[in-house]
Amino acid sequence: GTASLSLCGGDLSTGTSADLALTGAAPNAAAFLFLALTSTPTPVKGGVLVPDPSPPAEILAFDTGPDGRLEFPLMVPLGFPNGLTLVSQWWIVDPLGPFGYAASNGLAGTVP
Repeated sequence: GTASLSLCGGDLSTGTSADLALTGAAPNAAAFLFLALTSTPTPVKGGVLVPDPSPPAEILAFDTGPDGRLEFPLMVPLGFPNGLTLVSQWWIVDPLGPFGYAASNGLAGTVP
């Protein structure tokens, strides 16, 4: 698909902030951000879910803007252990996508 996930801003070091930015998604669509500490690529709805969906994974719901963009502010809390990896991916409700969904690329970032 055309949905693209990128990390903009900080470098995930403790106390810095960055945005998980989604571009190229369907406009005004429901979008779900999957966040996990591990990656277990799993076939879902004609695509591949990259973050491991089992607990303690988080799934957050948002809506894309009229331009198909969405930014989620991310801040690594103080005391978050160095060396942990955060895996993220957006899934978007898209009637033109396989099975009515589109997925962004998966993205992994390690806390330095």
